[in-house]
Amino acid sequence: MALSLRHPYVFCCNDIKARHIGEELLGEGRVVGSLRLLKWCVVQEPANAEMAFNFYEAMRNAGGFLPDITVKWFNEDE
Repeated sequence: MALSLRHPYVFCCNDIKARHIGEELLGEGRVVGSLRLLKWCVVQEPANAEMAFNFYEAMRNAGGFLPDITVKWFNEDE
């Protein structure tokens, strides 16, 4: 977050408390979670939707508290 305060970086975090602080300090548009980051990877094409979904499933299987989504979510427009 410190780098984002001094530079125009986006802050990526899944911790809800840290995200709220980030939104206060940086603004909502500069704070994202890992799912948004994965979706950007699909849009920019270093990954496809299936790869992103596999990463999502791995995070959930490791205990990550993420919403229920399907592989289609990674291809949907925002």
